[in-house]
Amino acid sequence: MKRKHKLICGFNFLTSSSRLLFSSTSLVGQWSCQTSERYKQRVIGLLLELSWVLRLRATTTTISQWRGEALVCCHFFPGLVLVLSTAGIMSALEWYAHKSLGDGVYWIQERFYESGNRANIWLVRGSQQDVVIDTGLGLRSLPEYLQAAGLLSPERASGPPRRPLLAVATHVHFDHAGGLHQFEQVAVHQSEADALATGDNFETVTWLADSEVVRAPSPGWTARQFRVRPVQPTHVLQDGDIISLGDRQLTVMHMPGHSRGSICLHDRDRKMLFSGDVVYDGSMIDWLPYSRISDYVGTCERLIELVDRGLVEKVLPGHYNTFGAERLYRLASNYISNAGVCHKVSTFAMRSIANLALRVTNSRRPTT
Repeated sequence: MKRKHKLICGFNFLTSSSRLLFSSTSLVGQWSCQTSERYKQRVIGLLLELSWVLRLRATTTTISQWRGEALVCCHFFPGLVLVLSTAGIMSALEWYAHKSLGDGVYWIQERFYESGNRANIWLVRGSQQDVVIDTGLGLRSLPEYLQAAGLLSPERASGPPRRPLLAVATHVHFDHAGGLHQFEQVAVHQSEADALATGDNFETVTWLADSEVVRAPSPGWTARQFRVRPVQPTHVLQDGDIISLGDRQLTVMHMPGHSRGSICLHDRDRKMLFSGDVVYDGSMIDWLPYSRISDYVGTCERLIELVDRGLVEKVLPGHYNTFGAERLYRLASNYISNAGVCHKVSTFAMRSIANLALRVTNSRRPTT
């Protein structure tokens, strides 16, 4: 029988010699019994996520065993404890994985979202600010993963504060913007700021199937429950804006076509381009709501100019693998050469079908 997620509010009747002290933003602890590193990471990730979601401050937390099952007990005030079973619940440390590309850049992916729509998540670390470029589906807490995996500067009681963390959406499509609600600082281009603020799941083209999530993040989860949550951006971006990380600068390039608010972030000094879905090593999609072929042609012309001027050597795209300037030039040139009458007619038909399917699908999703 399928085991269910248990959340119980009751009297403090469980005790343990393994105690953890934690707040909503930090966790320190000492394990007094031998246990596997994987188990430790799972419990710590679960505690961090519970604290983040509930926005509560616990006085102490205990780890207990009952009938062979691990229980996390969060004590909020005398006599009241939340008891959370770890059975079947995936921690952020399990959901995500990362790879360092050097020079302060990390490539993060959602391990159990197996789809061509799985987006690349990029962490760029600076001397004064860190930036997350796109956030994936957000089925587990990305900020908690970054913290638990040691990818953020440590938080200390004394000394310099942790560097600010800004989440930047290259566009608001669901596979890139689903986790934006987990961040305090969020940036998006002005053309899509309203769609993000209202949680417009038509413009975010929310289209997720159960088969694409090969391991459910929690018991009972289904793709039908998924929505891009409304987020009020703290930073509204325009073409030419500079995002300063201290020792590196990212220039915002408004590159519409795939969506009306698509952007690239250009690290001019390092000749790196974070391209989102503007361009990746695959077919460029121009048949979604608010896609526009004429805009895409103009965008591709700007991409070719970047290559001609020697301003890009490495592209870090929204999907698939990184590639170089030569491949970027070829992808952009091919799009321009193929954007004729036949392409426009077929794209119009595909967009009409996609719009209808998205309207129907999202009308059936829960609103909360």
